[in-house]
This record gives sequence, C-alpha cells and structure tokens, in this order.
Amino acid sequence: MVNTHQQNSRRLLLLGLLFCFLFNLSSAQTELGLKSPHFWFKNFWSLNSSAILGERGNIETQAGNAVLSSYHPWSFKMGAKYFLNFNEKISLTAGIYWGTLSLSWKFNLQPEQYPILEEYRFNEKGQVNLTAFYELPLTVEFRKILSPRFALHFDLGLNLKLYFNSEATMGYSIQDTSLILNVMEVELFVDEEDQFQFNYLTQVGLSYMLPNYKLINVGLTYNQALNNVAKGHYVFFPDDPDYRSTGTYKMRGSYLSIDISYVFTRNKRVKER
Repeated sequence: MVNTHQQNSRRLLLLGLLFCFLFNLSSAQTELGLKSPHFWFKNFWSLNSSAILGERGNIETQAGNAVLSSYHPWSFKMGAKYFLNFNEKISLTAGIYWGTLSLSWKFNLQPEQYPILEEYRFNEKGQVNLTAFYELPLTVEFRKILSPRFALHFDLGLNLKLYFNSEATMGYSIQDTSLILNVMEVELFVDEEDQFQFNYLTQVGLSYMLPNYKLINVGLTYNQALNNVAKGHYVFFPDDPDYRSTGTYKMRGSYLSIDISYVFTRNKRVKER
C-alpha cells in the first residue's frame, strides 16, 4: 500500500510539473501576440502583391453614330512596404511599388446599321497595358486588435505615382479579296506633363499572425486619382466620310485593388529550453 501511495504521489508530481511546463511554454509563445505592446516595439517590412481593377475610360463622341465604350480592366502591381510602429494601434508606412496601367475599349458594329461592312460583324472587346508606373505611398495605419492573432487595419494617405512616357495604336480592319476596309483605330498616350500624379489612398484589411510571428495581410485598397494620365482619340471608318465617327479617350488611373502581403515582423519564435 505504501508503494502504491508513493507511485501515485510521484505521478501526481510529474503531472503537475508537466502542466506547469506546458503552461509556461504556452505563455511564452503567446506573449508576443498582437495584443502585447512588445510585439510592436520593432519596425516591420513586407513584400506585397496586388490585383488591380482599373477604372473605365472617359470616352466622348465628337462626330458620327458609331460608339466606343470601355470596361474595368485588370492589371497588377508588386512592391515592398516599411512600417514605423509607434504602438500597437498606429504606424506610419512608406512603400515602393511597380505596376502596369491598362486601358480598355469595346464596340459593336453590324452590317444592318453599317452596310459598308457587307457581311462582316464586329462585337469586339480589348485592352492594352499602355505603360508602367512606380508608386510611392505614404500612409498612417490605424489598427484594432481583435485577438492575439487577428487585427483589423485601416490606412489613409497620399500616393505619388510616376508614369513612363508611352503611346500605343490599335486598329481593326477587314482584309479580304473583295473588301479592304479600315474599321476602327484608337491611339492612346501618356504625355511628359502627366507623368507625375498625386493620388489619395485608403485601405482596409485583416492581419493574421503566423506561428513564426510573421503576419499575413489581406485587404482592399482604393486609389483616387485627381487628373487625367492617359489621353487619346479614336475613329471609326477613317477612309469613308459617310460613316466616319470620331471621339476622345481619357483616363485618370483610379483603381480598386485586392492586396496580399507577407510581413517580416523581426519577432523570433520562442524556442523550448
């Protein structure tokens, strides 16, 4: 009976020691959670990638009946960002990104309305990556810590964009033995005077702390441009004055983006001893 009592006492002691060890390890592993101010003592940096849904072009018809319109084109950007953390609730961020500016168009021409087409029909939709750009966003980030692993963030700031000079000409034509016809041409360009643009920037997102104390951020960003960056003009049936239609094309470069980033927090995983 004495041996049995001693064995039970040893088992209870071992279980107690194991519980204390696991409790201390759990506390050590969560002390750097998002709710802890110590997590935000160091500054962060991140690698970012975004899918951009661009704005439609502002198209105005000048003459004729043929109409050119536009749709929201997709493009992308990627870059890096630095976080200057003041505390667990607020940071100043600065980034650098590279991306592409896409412009779109669509039109519908049928021979019933334009006999010059004969039996040919056009229901066309297209886009072009007109130019590339650099972005230099500067924002203030506000955070709401939801749990040791999750946080909401809201960013507000300015975005300096640098576009490259570029121009592009696209066209549609009929090349047949019985008919050679230029149907539509559109010319788009970015001037030197429009290369530098200041935009407003807002973002809302969710942060998740990984087991290695790095962060995964996902969010939505709205970039509000103030001035036109891309300009151009179009013409339908340029060689036939009876059907000729013309107009202008302008776009500011506002967009909505879906963002994902991997944040290097410089906080190291607590190891068992």
